[in-house]
Amino acid sequence: MMMVLAMCAYILFPATPTRGQVAIRKVSAVDIETSVRNVCQSATITLPRNISALQQQQLKTLIRRGDPVEVYLGYNGDLTVLEFSGHVVRTGADVPVKIELKDALWPVLQRSFNKAYKNAYVPDVIKDLVGDGFQVQAMEATIGPLRCEQCTVADVLKKLADDFGLVTYLKNGTVFCGKLLDADARTATYDQAKNIKSSDLKYRVADEVKLKVTAKSVKATGEKLEVEVGDPDGEQRTLTYYGITSAAELKKLATADMEKYKYDGYEGGFKGFGIPVCQHGDRVQLTDAQYPERAGSYLAESVAVSFGPGGFERDIKLAQAWT
Repeated sequence: MMMVLAMCAYILFPATPTRGQVAIRKVSAVDIETSVRNVCQSATITLPRNISALQQQQLKTLIRRGDPVEVYLGYNGDLTVLEFSGHVVRTGADVPVKIELKDALWPVLQRSFNKAYKNAYVPDVIKDLVGDGFQVQAMEATIGPLRCEQCTVADVLKKLADDFGLVTYLKNGTVFCGKLLDADARTATYDQAKNIKSSDLKYRVADEVKLKVTAKSVKATGEKLEVEVGDPDGEQRTLTYYGITSAAELKKLATADMEKYKYDGYEGGFKGFGIPVCQHGDRVQLTDAQYPERAGSYLAESVAVSFGPGGFERDIKLAQAWT
C-alpha cells in the first residue's frame, strides 16, 4: 500500500516587546532560496486568498519589518525541521498577502563598519563584522592591509568576495567565510531511481573535463599576483591563494589544485521531494542501483524549496565533488 503524505506548515513569529507570539498554520505557498554563494538567504510566505480582511489588517499591525520568524515544513504533522529562520523584510498590501523574509544576517549587513587592518586575518575580520551572536568558521588566511571606511558590513563582505574570493554565508547559526565544505554538514542521500522527481544530472569522466584556471595570490603587502593555467578553451575557474610571491610556485599550486576539479562524477542538479531534508551547504550522496560505480558525494551549492499547490519540492544544484 502506498503511504499518503499530507503536507503541513507552521510559521512562528516569536514574541517581541510589543506583542505575544503569532503562529500561522495555513499557507498557500512557501518559497525559499538559499545558496552558499549568497551572503543572505531569502524566503516568501504566501497566505490564502480567502483570509479575512480583519485577519489581513491584524497581520499588518502585528507583524512588522524586522520581526523574527521561523518556518517549519513537513509531512503528516511532523514539523521538526526548521527550514528557514530570520526576519520579516516586508508584509505586502496586496491579496494574496505575501510576507518577504531574509535570514538572520540581514540586520547585521546593514550596520556601519569602519576599521583599518594592517595585516587582516580573515577569522578576526569576520568576527568583528558579525559580532558575538554567531559562531564563525573562516579560512585561516592573512590578506594584508584592509581599510574599511564609510562601509556597511555588506560592503566589506562583498569586497572579501570580489577581491579575495572569500564567499560568506550563514547556516544554522554559523557564519562561513572561504569554507564551502563543512565537516559537520548533514548528509542527504538520494537514490536516482526512487526519490528524485526530475533531473538534469550529467555524468562526466575526468579525461573529458577541460578547465582554464585563473590563479590569484594575495601577498602580505596586499599586492596581487595572477597566472593562468589549463586549457585556453576550457571552463573558467578562479582559485585564490595567500602569501605566494612567486609566479612559478603559484602556477605549480594551481595546476595541482586544478586536477581536483577533474573527477569522474555528476554535474548539474535535480528536483527532489520534501524528504529527505537537504539544505544549502549539505553533503548530497547520490546512488544508482543501475550504475553502482557512479555513487558519489557532492556539495549542495543551492537549494530552492517550493511548498504549495504543486507539492513540496527541493530544487538542488550541485557544485564540486565532496572530498
